[in-house]
Amino acid sequence: MPIIDPGIPVAINHPEYSAYTDGIEKDLFVKDITGEAYIGQVWPGPVHFPDFLHPDAQTYWTNQLAQFHDQVPYDGLWIDMNEASNFCNGQKEQSCSNDTIVSGACPSPDVSNVDCCLECATVDDANTLDFPPYYIRSMKGSLSRHTIPVSATQYGDVALYNSHNLYGLQESIATKNALLNILGKQNKRPFVLARSSFVSSGVHVNKWSGDNG
Repeated sequence: MPIIDPGIPVAINHPEYSAYTDGIEKDLFVKDITGEAYIGQVWPGPVHFPDFLHPDAQTYWTNQLAQFHDQVPYDGLWIDMNEASNFCNGQKEQSCSNDTIVSGACPSPDVSNVDCCLECATVDDANTLDFPPYYIRSMKGSLSRHTIPVSATQYGDVALYNSHNLYGLQESIATKNALLNILGKQNKRPFVLARSSFVSSGVHVNKWSGDNG
């Protein structure tokens, strides 16, 4: 039962990596405030985040998990970091880029994976989602801290401000459906363990309260 994260490595140097190339070709990644595929950073380095609201997302996700199962015949999946977690975006940065993606130097070998190596910036400080008229005043900072910016959008121009709490649920449903397809052919029930959950998650996946310090 391997552990996987939703973040897909930005692999422009690896045209054979279908998780990235298929996502780009089908325009299946969450968009930043500029309309480009949002770049965040998780364990592999720079990543794009699949947009599970996209009508083609289920087919994409099922195909990727089926290809993985052909190589590693797993019995279930542990889906982690699906809040979604992001090592960048410390406060109100709305868009990130990385000129070193081509060289694969992000993060560099002498830096921790959890230290942001992207160039992130505020694009529109008048945006009322990232800069609301009333702040929560959380000791942890803004709503976008260490996740996808709330001004980013999913299919249908749905702002992450409105869909953030549903992201883990969206991935859970897509993963459960994929495993029904993959493991169902072997007369096996899917088992999925998720870290992020929302109302109704228990219908689709199991939940563990990971890293709740």
